[in-house]
Amino acid sequence: MVRIQLDNSILQRINTYQIHDTVILTVNKKEIELHKSMAIALSQKFCAEYQLNNEISKIQINTDIASQDTYRVLESILQYNIQEIECNETVLTDLAHVGIQLQIKELTDLYKNNIAERLKLDENTCVKMLEFYVGIDDKKKIQECIDFISSHFYKIDESQLSAIAKNFGFDIFEKILGNEKLGILDEDSLARFIFSLVKESESFNPLIEYINFEFCSDEIIDLIDELDDGNNCFNYNKALRHSLKRSKNPNNNNNHFSWWNEIMNKIRTSNFETSYRFLDELTEKGSQTVIPKASKEILDEKKNKYGQTMLNEATTKGNLKLIKALIECGVNIETKDSYGYTPLINAAEKGFLDIVKYYLSIGANIEARNNSGSTALIAAVYNDHLDVVKYLIFAGANIEARDNDGYTSLIVASFCDKIDIVKYLISVGANKEAKKNNGLTSLIAAAYNGNIEVVEYLIKEGANIEAKDNEGWTPLIAASFNDHLEVAQCLIKAGADKLAMDNNGITALSHAKVNVLKYLKTI
Repeated sequence: MVRIQLDNSILQRINTYQIHDTVILTVNKKEIELHKSMAIALSQKFCAEYQLNNEISKIQINTDIASQDTYRVLESILQYNIQEIECNETVLTDLAHVGIQLQIKELTDLYKNNIAERLKLDENTCVKMLEFYVGIDDKKKIQECIDFISSHFYKIDESQLSAIAKNFGFDIFEKILGNEKLGILDEDSLARFIFSLVKESESFNPLIEYINFEFCSDEIIDLIDELDDGNNCFNYNKALRHSLKRSKNPNNNNNHFSWWNEIMNKIRTSNFETSYRFLDELTEKGSQTVIPKASKEILDEKKNKYGQTMLNEATTKGNLKLIKALIECGVNIETKDSYGYTPLINAAEKGFLDIVKYYLSIGANIEARNNSGSTALIAAVYNDHLDVVKYLIFAGANIEARDNDGYTSLIVASFCDKIDIVKYLISVGANKEAKKNNGLTSLIAAAYNGNIEVVEYLIKEGANIEAKDNEGWTPLIAASFNDHLEVAQCLIKAGADKLAMDNNGITALSHAKVNVLKYLKTI
């Protein structure tokens, strides 16, 4: 909300003029009475009509008004009965619409000085700013907006442009699409946009000639038959003729991608870190980043010293915006770094749940393994990311998948003291008695590391306290060997056999260290 001083002495004097000729201004059926002299002074539109008919007593417009407060503020301004107004951006925008239709500079200046000149020209504001500057016919600002929209066309929501196509007319779109700076996502997207304009009005038919049909898909070419209505036949023929001529040149490149060719040259000639940083900055500048499919090969081949591609690196850094742009470009979603990590395994290890969800939504292999044989689920367990673990299992991850050493997710969680994950895995049916390659069970692993909470929970859930690994070690022998007194006491309390022997005939007592040794001798 802003306060704006109204200080126009000329209008103030005119409004106090005592001749009682008045005019009724109707804005969307809302009537405002004001001195005819005031209307003549304020509105170029009314002045022009007055010169044709000095008996005129009414003027009517229909325009977009988003706030009912606008009518009150407008009446106050036109009658000049207050010294300042208090209004928000919505009201100022409404006043600009009225000002443009009635050609009242005082109203458009309110928006220009308090909103337009403070806006940063970017992908979110450029269409709105162009619409305003076209309305007040500011040629310099119009050209600035056109240049920006052309060079960032691949980032801009085309529906915004389509929605106000009739307001802009052919000339503005010709300048946008004919601009040498024009950058597009691909030729199909440009063709579809132009086709949408042609459907709105045949006045846009000449824009068809800006389509490079030699770079379009068969689907787009087939649409020509549907859209050719006789009136635009000349435009299609001309565009196709030019496309045919260009296609005969073996060095023919799509000039609409010149913006991206410059970027790719920088990426091609720079080291990995510089290239990634450049892509990252490009992503952050816009509401979205679109990378042409022609760049896929370069982006898949560019790797850092760890064998990571741009997609791997974006995943490591949690840059979902760049990840989506790279995927849209067509880069390999299953690419592996030097350690065998796919982007999904990487995201799971880092705990980036939103990225994990995205990768799975587009078909990433949930059971892919790194060089150690770890799946995304095992990686998430090892790094204690319970939310990721839950989602992966919900999405169908194999809860009993094993790495190269035979670790299951439950054995990893037990060994690494991830009690919450242990509880969750058991709640969804993980095998408590699964063994890794050396015969270690979850309970033996937890006992070996002294993870008392995990040991207690596994015993409570019925884990076998006499299970043996390949060396014949029981959980009690493992706890005794590493002098984990609490664990040994817990196992004995649960009924563990202190006389159980390993493959060499050695009991827990013989393996025990100081504290456990003392304890076992007392029972």
